[in-house]
Amino acid sequence: MSSGQILSALLFVIVVTTGGVSSQPVSAEGFGPFPVRSFQPIHQLVLGMPGDRATVLKPGALDLRVELANSANIFSDTTPQTSVSMKFESIRAGFFLRYGITERLEMAVEVPVLSRYRGVMEGMISAVERATTGLAPDRKALKGTGYAYQVTSDGRTVMTGQEGVVGLGDASIMGKFQVLTETNTLPALSIRAALKLPTGDESHLLGSGSPDYGLGLAMEKHVAKDWMVYANLNGVIPTGRIAGYGLQPVVSGLVAVEYLWSENSRSWRISTISHRLSTEPARMCSTMESQKACSALIIDFVPGCSGRCMPSKISTSLSGVLLTLLSPRSSRFNSGHEE
Repeated sequence: MSSGQILSALLFVIVVTTGGVSSQPVSAEGFGPFPVRSFQPIHQLVLGMPGDRATVLKPGALDLRVELANSANIFSDTTPQTSVSMKFESIRAGFFLRYGITERLEMAVEVPVLSRYRGVMEGMISAVERATTGLAPDRKALKGTGYAYQVTSDGRTVMTGQEGVVGLGDASIMGKFQVLTETNTLPALSIRAALKLPTGDESHLLGSGSPDYGLGLAMEKHVAKDWMVYANLNGVIPTGRIAGYGLQPVVSGLVAVEYLWSENSRSWRISTISHRLSTEPARMCSTMESQKACSALIIDFVPGCSGRCMPSKISTSLSGVLLTLLSPRSSRFNSGHEE
């Protein structure tokens, strides 16, 4: 068994048995949107502000969350100047700690652990593709290839990721200030800020080697007795370079709906997130044809459910990407998420 599969199994046990822990009772107001983000390999090197609710924790409340996502990535492209091959699965385990500072202020820290391996979803994904749209061209091109992560330009390797790498990714510090409390007519509204720290190993593509800065808004509103609506809008300014290429700002948005089908224990949630990452079009994006491996509008539809194993203390969530749409050109980045 590979190190990635071992890590996946261990973290799955952790997630199922712990989920999230809070030092104070959590009301039946909902769990909030799934903390979804882009798991595309290039995107993971830039600060990702996950989905979040507008309401902050009460002063002194401590919340610990363990997230686990396994994503399958495949991409193949060859031009006279460039060759790009990506075929692997990656595991991202995020350890997320939140603390309520005041009635309106909350601070958080996230430390991710990343791993790349050959994966276990190839057969399932191929079967789904054959039964629906047909086998993806990139999957046909890389048939028989167990693992690949390499980008070359003009005969020079500009990016390569080794198989079996496990290590810390770039940690993030986040703050949230609630400017509006929900009323019968007004939604709850918060301002979010985030700082990514270069704690990941840049040489193994576990981090960018540079800090990133983010600013965003979070909104939530009861629209009926058992329904919640959430919305996020975020902007991120990356610094430094990836594989020698500069980066441009990232914009992401999220809309989520939650149905509370039990007063104190369970809910069904569905989140839709779209995000765009742009790099210098004349340089890195021209290296990857049509920008499809580094710059794309991505829309994920993420359904799932949540429940508390013990009243007001321990909760678990399970979700998966039902559908991923990429533009300008379709590619498949399948991912699953457990919180």
